[in-house]
Amino acid sequence: MSNLSELVAVRVMGAKVIDTIDPVPKGFYVRNHAAYYGDDAGRNRCECFMPATSIADAWRVVEKMRADGFLFSFDGYPYCGHHESMAKFCSSLDNEVKTEGEEWQVYGKEPLAICLAALRACGVSEEDITQARKDTP
Repeated sequence: MSNLSELVAVRVMGAKVIDTIDPVPKGFYVRNHAAYYGDDAGRNRCECFMPATSIADAWRVVEKMRADGFLFSFDGYPYCGHHESMAKFCSSLDNEVKTEGEEWQVYGKEPLAICLAALRACGVSEEDITQARKDTP
């Protein structure tokens, strides 16, 4: 994957990766190293999917993770005049956290923290996440 939004689209949201000449599917897809949702037909023109910088798109990630059975918590921590947030996903069993080892929390700016926690919860390697962060403009 070439950047963080693309990695989230494919590994968390289940986006299809399509070639330039492929027809556009409905829903999430990745083409030319950019992630989109919608389709290219008329009024449903696709929109860019930028969850690492857009809180609206990051919230789509939260909704998808919840639909997949994860619990989500989010807290803000102001310190030294800066603001950092904590996003955490926990795997669940009957709405209870299964074990202490099955939670993924990240501190950072809100959309980025959500994306990183979701990627870790979906089993994406730290190496892939680090590379995607380097390739994100």
